[in-house]
Amino acid sequence: MGRSADGPAPYKDIAASLRTRIVRGELPRQLPKEITLSRQYGVARNTLRRALRALATEGLVTVTSGRGWFVTMADNDHSLAQARHRLIRSELRSRIEQGEFRPTNILPSEAAIARQYGVTRSTVRMGLGQLQDAGLITAVHGVGWFVRSE
Repeated sequence: MGRSADGPAPYKDIAASLRTRIVRGELPRQLPKEITLSRQYGVARNTLRRALRALATEGLVTVTSGRGWFVTMADNDHSLAQARHRLIRSELRSRIEQGEFRPTNILPSEAAIARQYGVTRSTVRMGLGQLQDAGLITAVHGVGWFVRSE
């Protein structure tokens, strides 16, 4: 996971990957050892620790001296909802930017997105609202969410 001249620092990419895996429930409550994760991501342990500290700031993980890193968002519904709507926002934005959803296309329904991510429609609306605030999508009352035309 190298750093490109204008791309994000590697720790941000690792934090995003781990955040996604945590939100999707793909990681156990106790995370794998730092050495295992650093090898998996191909980075130094200091880079991995920086990513983990970023997640700790968000309330998604915590460290216990001598024991390792633990997922904590299950204990914090607010952190879980925030992480999930960030994931929804990020993945939908990526699909729009890659052209999977083109201008004037309707997005999947709130109910469909909620089922896909295992969240409430309220959480979906938070992510969609942020995309709307960014000017990427617009809501048509009673119809759905559409990609804005340029």
